[in-house]
Amino acid sequence: MDEKQKKKDNQLKRGLNRRHLQMIAIGGSIGTGLFLAMGGTIRSAGPGGAMVGYAIMGIIVYCMMTALGELATEYPVPGAFTAYANRFIDPAWGFTNGWSYWFGSSMTVAAELIAGSIIVKYWFCLLYTSDAADEEDSVDLGGRPIIKKKKKKEYKTTNKK
Repeated sequence: MDEKQKKKDNQLKRGLNRRHLQMIAIGGSIGTGLFLAMGGTIRSAGPGGAMVGYAIMGIIVYCMMTALGELATEYPVPGAFTAYANRFIDPAWGFTNGWSYWFGSSMTVAAELIAGSIIVKYWFCLLYTSDAADEEDSVDLGGRPIIKKKKKKEYKTTNKK
């Protein structure tokens, strides 16, 4: 291969349509974490406080993604966002940033599995109540314990005369 062919193959290819980006954004913003954390947030902050908190974080994330989009438009590189840390800060910073991102993503897999088990446990606790299950383990999605009705024990009494 000649030099021009190698350089052409190393260029960034822009092949995502607008609908692809919209689906990626919707899938990334709506997740199990939002549904699991919402009950506890509303319980502790109230509905108004939850809306204010989500609005503030939404503005922060919007500003960060807009800045990343501006960088990607001005300096298109064939790589992840860590390439910008390599270029503008320090290669060691980009290396650390990449490994931190990988570690966070691998922890997300574990968190999603735990969230799935909590949701399944919630629904099965409502469908099937068992005497073997501890009452402290049975909580709803907001973290409140599910109160189970216990059966009253019937005692046989004998009348002594």
